Amino acid sequence: MPYIQYWYVFLLHIRLMVALRFTIYSLITLSLLHVAAVAQQYRFDIYEGNQRCGTAELSVLRLENGYLEYHLRETRSLIDIDGSNRDHTFFATCLSDANLAPIKVETRTTFRNRTTVVRGSTVDGFMHLERDLGEGKVDRWREDCVGAVVDIMLPELLLRSSTISPRRVFRVRDLLSLAQSIRIEGRGSDSARITLDGNEYWLATSDGVLLSYGIPALGRAWHPARRGVVETCVYSGAVFWDAGTFALDIRPDNLASMTATLKLRGHVGVTLIPEDARQQIDRNAALTENAVTVKTRKRFLRPRSATIPVFTRDMLPYIRGDDFVTLDATSIRTLAATQRTWENRASVVSASLTTLVQRRFIEDQFVPLLPAAAIAEVPRGTSIHATLLLVTLARSVGLPARFVFGLVPENGRWRSDVWAELWSGSWLPYSPLSGGLLTDAGRITLLHTPSLEAVLEQSRRLNGNLTVVIDAFEMIDSGPGGELHTGIIASTYSNREYRCTIAAPDEDWLLEERKLTDEIIVLMTPSIGSPISFELRLLRNPQRLSSMKLLENRIKALQAVMESVTVEERGEIRIDQYRAPYVLYSATERLSSGEYAGITSAHCMLVVGDRGYLLTFKTPEGQFDEARPELQYVLRNFRVYPLLK
Repeated sequence: MPYIQYWYVFLLHIRLMVALRFTIYSLITLSLLHVAAVAQQYRFDIYEGNQRCGTAELSVLRLENGYLEYHLRETRSLIDIDGSNRDHTFFATCLSDANLAPIKVETRTTFRNRTTVVRGSTVDGFMHLERDLGEGKVDRWREDCVGAVVDIMLPELLLRSSTISPRRVFRVRDLLSLAQSIRIEGRGSDSARITLDGNEYWLATSDGVLLSYGIPALGRAWHPARRGVVETCVYSGAVFWDAGTFALDIRPDNLASMTATLKLRGHVGVTLIPEDARQQIDRNAALTENAVTVKTRKRFLRPRSATIPVFTRDMLPYIRGDDFVTLDATSIRTLAATQRTWENRASVVSASLTTLVQRRFIEDQFVPLLPAAAIAEVPRGTSIHATLLLVTLARSVGLPARFVFGLVPENGRWRSDVWAELWSGSWLPYSPLSGGLLTDAGRITLLHTPSLEAVLEQSRRLNGNLTVVIDAFEMIDSGPGGELHTGIIASTYSNREYRCTIAAPDEDWLLEERKLTDEIIVLMTPSIGSPISFELRLLRNPQRLSSMKLLENRIKALQAVMESVTVEERGEIRIDQYRAPYVLYSATERLSSGEYAGITSAHCMLVVGDRGYLLTFKTPEGQFDEARPELQYVLRNFRVYPLLK
């Protein structure tokens, strides 16, 4: 009898285990079915021009609360500047609410064995982003995302009410929020086309399934994945390559002058033309058949008096068009028309065109080498694309322009680069990416030419056949301000141009740099959305007004935009070796919610030469005394180094 009971218990145990396993399998199956019902995955081939050089994987997760989570992974195969084959991988995760408003974003870019991570979250309509640059360096900024939708989520508009009309697009690859026009054609049919600014499109089914994507002007497209080997794309038109180590342990922009010897390996069919306003051949150095010694120096060049159009015989090669410089293209004429005024001074037109390109251009290393007409439609690419656009726009208004090919130090290496020279009574070098005149001594000119084809040919011949040896150099500043960088490291911000540093009260504070047209703003807050903030504004003071005069102008401007501004206290404090006036005032401020709240704020203005430093500390009414120690900490740790002449 006991044996029968044991067998009964054993069989019952087996039945329970089978039932439990069936239940587990059922739950797993139901869970997988549930996930499959809300998740979609797509795979595409990436085309750059006529080359199939990458793949894109898109995953869409629809959450029960109506929120959306998109995962994008792009992998491209590239020939890098050192000639090696490398994969460039971009991964992004984007979360939006039911109205497609972006909530969070995280991107990871892996290239050359280095991974760059960017994280962002939206508070009160602004996306606060942070890029970890390694070695304690952090880049923080924010983007206006009020009424915005993430670009890769645009097909979701087909599933939403027509009342949703985004005013902005957050470009996840560029991490920029831009005001762009969105047009939908074919809504309600089997497939619809969503067009962005008339030059970028998403083709999707009526239920939001992406079929293809493209930027026709740039030859960029996504098409459904097919079998076959992915090709290797050439990095930025094959014009960029590595020329060896930059053998100086100083910042390149701290070079006052430099003497360098350029050596060619054998006969490569190249004649170097290394003389310009900043660079001259060293006639006293020993010359050999395959080497030349040049001297460079930092020089602030000033335009001469010249007017446009210029049609002299010697300038004809620099105002003509060709297959790349497409002067008659509608996109070029349209873009140039925005700069056509009664102004005919070459210097003013040069500055205006350079600023136009710099503001519109987005850096993108995957754009193939295309005529300027295509770049004008979609201003994207590297320095060679920006230079091509600037040269073409300049020639279209009668301003002589030419291409310059040379070497620049970057991350401890010499790298080939392209920039422009525009005629203003003499040839002046401009950077279309930074938007200003080039003055640095670390840049070496190898060629100037009216033709982009000549740049490509020179680059091909010199690649792997040129070395640079630095023979001597002189620093601009050997003091502690000489090696200042511009950016955020841990809880400290520094700016090389304005030669200053400022530190937050502790490492938990958030630091953010924002650039306006003529000012740089550094914002510090204890946390996102905190009502307590400290702000440093870096501004130009060309009239060299006094600190008190600039401060009074700021107070008048505040009284015009804020209500009930009352000055509570005036005085003067000492910052380093300088004296700076301050004003403590109370006011009523309108919040983002539309309500009004009282604030207490302090303004302090410091002037050094033609630079101004406005420090502002703001708290809710009644909390200023509690936050005063933090204000004192910031002021004690604000440093201004002597400005260079």
